[in-house]
Amino acid sequence: MLVAVAMVISAEFLKRKKVDDSTWHKFSSDIQVIGHRGCSLNAPENTLASVQEASRLGVNAVEFDLSFSSDNEPIIFHDLVFDRTTDGKGPIRSLTWKEIQQLNASCKYTGPGNYPEQKVPHLRDMLKECKRLRLKAFIDLKGATAPILTAKVLLQLSQEFPDLHEWVAVCSFFPHNLFAVKWYLPQMFSILIYRSRALTHIGDYVYIPFNNIFKKICLPFDLLLEVLVYFVWWRICGTNAVFFDEEVAIAPEVNFWKARSQDVFVYNVNSHDMKAYLRSLDIPYITDDCSN
Repeated sequence: MLVAVAMVISAEFLKRKKVDDSTWHKFSSDIQVIGHRGCSLNAPENTLASVQEASRLGVNAVEFDLSFSSDNEPIIFHDLVFDRTTDGKGPIRSLTWKEIQQLNASCKYTGPGNYPEQKVPHLRDMLKECKRLRLKAFIDLKGATAPILTAKVLLQLSQEFPDLHEWVAVCSFFPHNLFAVKWYLPQMFSILIYRSRALTHIGDYVYIPFNNIFKKICLPFDLLLEVLVYFVWWRICGTNAVFFDEEVAIAPEVNFWKARSQDVFVYNVNSHDMKAYLRSLDIPYITDDCSN
């Protein structure tokens, strides 16, 4: 109990002020569909081609992932290693920006269209393309270990794009990333990404020995994590919205966040039935497939 009280008091002391609701509404009111990693089932993910295809398919907002090269250049890439989507191998932090520019980011793409060679984009180039196409951008801050670097990069880019805060929002599973960005750029929209039982799901993505035992160990920590998500982190980070996965896209969840002046977005929605259901509730969603 004392720990919970201490966390709430700390939240009130440290919290960043969220962007006012009218400004947020101007940004978000016309968004129904957000292309995930550009539109990763319609073009190579997290490439310039993916946001171009999203725009062609009529989407007015895209999400993409921010990571860093070994020399701290901001790149658009999702995974911790290059292997899945490029002809490179090894950790993304093992190559410089110059070396990353030599990689083919579309060589393992198997979806529709013809994309013989796409490059891993620099954040600056991705923002330029979004601005040219008049797309609103949701930047997923992937790195858990570089919040200050992330914030300073966005601060620098705000000098090149003075209206950045009007058409870009930052989102992350990691609240310290959002907190850092809001510290340097209080006018930025921020969004907390949440997945139920996040720690117990880690084994779904990476190999963990004795995964069943690991899941049981994680359960109490997941419960604590949920308390932090629902009562602390969104206050500290000054968020305007939350992203949560479609497994918890039910009325009580939506109502909980709406009562706290937090808009909701659902990810990653790829089934026709779920898309229709969310449209009937007027809830925006993130999808890999922007063609329907």
